[in-house]
Amino acid sequence: EFLKQTTVWDMEVLELRRPHLLPPGERVEAAEARKSWGNDLYHREFYGEALDKYKLAETCLKNSKDIEKSFPEVVDLRVALHLNKAACHQMMAGNVAEGGGGENLRMVVKEASDALDLAPNHAKARYR
Repeated sequence: EFLKQTTVWDMEVLELRRPHLLPPGERVEAAEARKSWGNDLYHREFYGEALDKYKLAETCLKNSKDIEKSFPEVVDLRVALHLNKAACHQMMAGNVAEGGGGENLRMVVKEASDALDLAPNHAKARYR
């Protein structure tokens, strides 16, 4: 049984820990890389860890109004991050081992609402 366990290594490059020091284009790249990492964890059913990566991706886009002028795709990225976080909370709500329960369900609604604030007609955000 020991050989069947999965090990997840959590490593970050030093520059990515301080996204506010990066130029705007690199902040977007760092956010996309963290989102991709979160997607991989989500598909392997590590919902809590995926949620952490999505939150880290979001830190790269803090104060993103300046970035959005040069990189309009940032709005779509922010919507995707909110929806991915909602999906993680939704999966964790049904999993007692992940701390499931009412708080996760409230976070699903909050994240989906945040996505709708950015993209009012987004179908997936309305569904969540």
